Amino acid sequence: MEYKGNRVGDGSTLAQKKPFLHSAVGQTQVCLRVPAVDRIAENGKMGFKTEWFSTAAEMFSEADVASANVFLSLPYLNALELGGPADAEFRYAVLKSGKKVFGFYYFQLLPFRLSAMDEMIKDKPYRRLLQTVKSLLDAYLFRTSSMRKSVLLVCGNMCVSGDHGFSGDNRSAMADALPSLIQELLRSIGATHRVIAQVVKDAPESDDPIGAILKSRRFFRLDMDPVMKLRFPQGVSDMEGYKTALSSKYRVRMNQTKKRIEDCQWRDLSLSEMKRYRQDMQHLYSAVQDKAPLKIVQVDMDYLMALKKNLGDGMRCSALFLGDRMLAFTTGMQNGEEYEAHHIGLDYEENRTRSLYLNILFRYIEMAFDSGAESVCFGRTALEMKTTVGAVPVYYNAYMKLSNGFLNGFVRCLLPDPAPHNWIPRSPFR
Repeated sequence: MEYKGNRVGDGSTLAQKKPFLHSAVGQTQVCLRVPAVDRIAENGKMGFKTEWFSTAAEMFSEADVASANVFLSLPYLNALELGGPADAEFRYAVLKSGKKVFGFYYFQLLPFRLSAMDEMIKDKPYRRLLQTVKSLLDAYLFRTSSMRKSVLLVCGNMCVSGDHGFSGDNRSAMADALPSLIQELLRSIGATHRVIAQVVKDAPESDDPIGAILKSRRFFRLDMDPVMKLRFPQGVSDMEGYKTALSSKYRVRMNQTKKRIEDCQWRDLSLSEMKRYRQDMQHLYSAVQDKAPLKIVQVDMDYLMALKKNLGDGMRCSALFLGDRMLAFTTGMQNGEEYEAHHIGLDYEENRTRSLYLNILFRYIEMAFDSGAESVCFGRTALEMKTTVGAVPVYYNAYMKLSNGFLNGFVRCLLPDPAPHNWIPRSPFR
């Protein structure tokens, strides 16, 4: 594994890590820098080589990579490095054959503390499982003293829903190479990091080249809520057209919902205005985060302001004011033909009488039309309410493997059955 970047896993600088090993792992030729190694293994059968980087800036400057996915773009990845989860680390791997670049992978190393697990998982099926195995996790993973940093190793992005783990034209080839890359990454950080579990997320259920490969390596599938997406009806390109496409029941409902905030005003915020209202936005944002059923990572206003700084007009922050008081805010980005409804904040007391959450959904639809997008990705949670504005469920697969083999087998046997839908999908269009 050849690391390029300012620092590598054991804290050494690149200048200190000159000897390197070319190793063939499965079908993947991996370029690995390790101390005091001077032998060269034979090339892998497919002739793949992987270059590793510790920062997105290094990868984009030294490798011929690009992605149409905003969440795998240099501005976004830079923002996440600057303002993302506290103490998180990142790794990037570029898959090459000769001079041809097949694509790149994105990994997160997220700090993990057993004491924080109760706050991480509030979703009932997995919370019950957590209570069952928590003492075993403590006994097998945390009671042994270690100076190493305990982390989750994630291929993908825990800060956003969707398929953001790798980018490339040949998804099948990249899926085949992924398990070998994970093993190489585990070996490279083993001296400094204790990996509690490996997670791969989110592969579209309709196009999942990685599931069978991971299951054969003792990963298990996690039962996740679907991602809710609204694709605009054909010919609908503005808010008036959207309103016309609704049935009379939902058109009346939309009018009533908007009337509840007719004494309020939506305003787009610049970076300087976000800084000015930082405390208010953090309060509203924390209120939403505290209700999240799954909170593996937690970010704050540093993340949102880093997004605005790095993406500029590509990241829109729109806030709802009653006079000078902020009641809610939205953040969104265009991702190809889709508009991403990203993080939000709202006052839950005001939500009771002003239907702030539903007004936020309508605001996102307006923002999508303004950007010329053809659809909106609303993320997970509040599934039934999102169907009332036209969103439908899109299913993704996520996979996990605990590093302790005994615990991994034990947890696989205790996994809850897929939860039955406790929500009723609505269809608001005529």
